[in-house]
Amino acid sequence: MAASSSVSPARSGPLAAIQDTAEGAATLRVALRRSARDLCREFLWRHPGDADADEVVFALASVALDAEQVQEAKALLDRAIKAHAESKWLDDFLYLSGYASFLEGDDKAALALLARVENEEFPIEGEKRGPSANRDAAIFLEGQIHHAAGRPAEAVAKYAAVEDRIIEAKQAADYFREM
Repeated sequence: MAASSSVSPARSGPLAAIQDTAEGAATLRVALRRSARDLCREFLWRHPGDADADEVVFALASVALDAEQVQEAKALLDRAIKAHAESKWLDDFLYLSGYASFLEGDDKAALALLARVENEEFPIEGEKRGPSANRDAAIFLEGQIHHAAGRPAEAVAKYAAVEDRIIEAKQAADYFREM
């Protein structure tokens, strides 16, 4: 029986010469994003009604945000919120859309989307509904939005709501409390 090789497949491919450098890692990340984006788009084009289309849209929007293509991600997420209103991914769509809105400088839209994640119940298993797994993250992001907008009282209120579960929220709330 032959010994298995510890050499990765890429070491013998066209990217082998650059993969062990920081620049090479950045090049590989860009290629990975492009491949993921292309695969997701191809899947959605060929199978728009597939049961996993909502998950693929989430992956595509995540890749767009990671590549700092905020407008593309926002457009995908806004369409997904309408098209997949009963999806188990709905709270994820709302959270990412809120984050993208914040990145675009639209605090009002961001806070409205995040408030839905904070306050609504979402599909979790079969017919069951419950709070979003993203609820605490949404509250924390609401605090960050208020913080960035210079509204410390609102920021502290949001941070305080999750400070026992998110250490950064406690640190931010303590910062304002010590002022």
